[in-house]
Amino acid sequence: MCTVRVKLFGTPTVLMNNTRVLFPFRKAEALFYYLLLNGQASRDELVNLLWGELEEETAKKNLRNAIYKIKKAFDTDILVSPKKSVVMVNPAVNIETDLALFNRKGKDAVEAYQGPFLKGFLLKDGDTFEEWMLLKRTHYQERYVKILYEEIEERRRRKLPVDELALALIEVNEFDERAYRILMRYYADLGLYNKAVELHERLCRILEMELGVQPEGTTTSLHLEIMNVRSKAFKTAKTEREAFFYGRRQELAQLNELFNTCLKTRETRVVIILGEAGIGKTRLKDVFLKQLDVEFCLLEANCYQAEEEFLLKPWYPIFSKLVALIKDVGLELPELWVSSIAAFFPSQYSKLIHHFTRAPRTSGS
Repeated sequence: MCTVRVKLFGTPTVLMNNTRVLFPFRKAEALFYYLLLNGQASRDELVNLLWGELEEETAKKNLRNAIYKIKKAFDTDILVSPKKSVVMVNPAVNIETDLALFNRKGKDAVEAYQGPFLKGFLLKDGDTFEEWMLLKRTHYQERYVKILYEEIEERRRRKLPVDELALALIEVNEFDERAYRILMRYYADLGLYNKAVELHERLCRILEMELGVQPEGTTTSLHLEIMNVRSKAFKTAKTEREAFFYGRRQELAQLNELFNTCLKTRETRVVIILGEAGIGKTRLKDVFLKQLDVEFCLLEANCYQAEEEFLLKPWYPIFSKLVALIKDVGLELPELWVSSIAAFFPSQYSKLIHHFTRAPRTSGS
């Protein structure tokens, strides 16, 4: 027995024993799809559906020809007429459709729906058929959306992921704010706050560009809630990172010993902390400085390979801090010093020239 498989959602496809069935013309294909969904129809109904603009005799002749061509394409009596006035799909032929799978609802329906009903199927001089097709397309899409929301509620109850279902809803209707809120909430519950915020920004752009409106109040409130939670989460994470420091006791002891020796002897020391990127060199330095129980001034700068072509770049923050310190304590700098610093660090010149008093000049001979 032959098996016919028909895909109606998305681009339509008809297979017979895994071989593609090619219809001779579009109206014959449309006739087959209509009978497949309705089971049977009167000849007058089919004539009006596909050849309503023609004279009755010509239209009925076209119908007979279409039925013949369909049978020939399948090489079997896929269509039969138990009554002269009625045409129907042969019940003896095993026909499997994705529509039957869709009608089971649940997970099967979600998998069966691969796009709009008869996507891309166009029929010249077939307004009546296209009206029927569009009504069916809308009906099945609305059912699909309802099924998706039911599946989401079921998955939420069972604490299962819902992102794929929510994305499917957005694919069907990019203006469906309820679907966006579900996905935003899902991302936020996983701690993916940035993804939730990005999704909201995408929605705002679509609504503004396509409809010239702003998101609903419920959506805006959810966005603000996620922003607040994200801010608190980031602060908590930062605090935890700053509070956590494990090991490195030996290294800390060495740094403390060197620092105390420097204080006692007034001799300068240079310490280089070596290690691979990400091993914790900066964290070690920060913990050491934080635990010092003496008053000190920290002059700090960073060197980056990407800035190696910028001469003296790491020294800019150092001199900026020095200028502020000198101004605070009211020190005076010789004019030559001011000019020299300004030559290398022009951004500091205005600060120096306005806040420092020139030292007395030495008379020349």
